[in-house]
Amino acid sequence: MALEKMKALAGFLLQQNLFAAENLDYWMENGSNEYTGKKVGNGYLISRFRYDAVFSIERYSKSADLLLVLLSVWLMENDCG
Repeated sequence: MALEKMKALAGFLLQQNLFAAENLDYWMENGSNEYTGKKVGNGYLISRFRYDAVFSIERYSKSADLLLVLLSVWLMENDCG
């Protein structure tokens, strides 16, 4: 699921036509499972996968503020946790 979110964010960024697809790369770093026994609704959350999502964009000459706003909007709409 984590990689699917990263792929969706990459797709969203590419749809904005701010840079070419070959100038975007993304990967995960520092992945780890955190075990828990938290009760949620009718079930239990037994572990959570934490990681650093790294997005590398080359040859981006637009406003940094624009990129940060786009990232913020996507995260507010698509990241529930």
